[in-house]
Amino acid sequence: MPVNPRSLALLVALLALILFNVAITPNFLEWQTLSVNVSQVSTIAIVAIGMTLVIATGGIDLSVGAVMALAGALAPLIFLSEFGQQAPLAMTLVAIVVALAVAVACGLFNGVLVSRFGVQPIIATLVLFISGRGLAQVLTNGNLQTFDNPAFEFLGAGRLLGLPFQGWLV
Repeated sequence: MPVNPRSLALLVALLALILFNVAITPNFLEWQTLSVNVSQVSTIAIVAIGMTLVIATGGIDLSVGAVMALAGALAPLIFLSEFGQQAPLAMTLVAIVVALAVAVACGLFNGVLVSRFGVQPIIATLVLFISGRGLAQVLTNGNLQTFDNPAFEFLGAGRLLGLPFQGWLV
């Protein structure tokens, strides 16, 4: 199988960047640095995987951040509800399912606009970009929503086998 020169160039550039960081950054090879990098990069990696599929098929999606904001705005509403405070562990599962269902519905909305109605992807996703952010603002009253749910907190701050749980999701 022949090697693609572009892929090889990217691999060499990545290797050079890693070697540069090893030489310049004193604690680059420490376990704590790996842990912090996994924690900070995992969300971006999940989004990047999805965006890769969109771009590979010739599309563009401007609404990714808005969909994340909208899905993220729903969890506090669920946890701060009467049911959320009575059964926090069960509501963790409900919050995840609801957030994923809303994100899927947003993607379906964009897909229908593009495939059925012939709207250009940049326009279709721009609609959701604006409306999704606006809806998230309305749901949260424009404020940061705080809540206490250890099971949900584990998804963002917990560790499994020494690595941040977020990294296992990627």
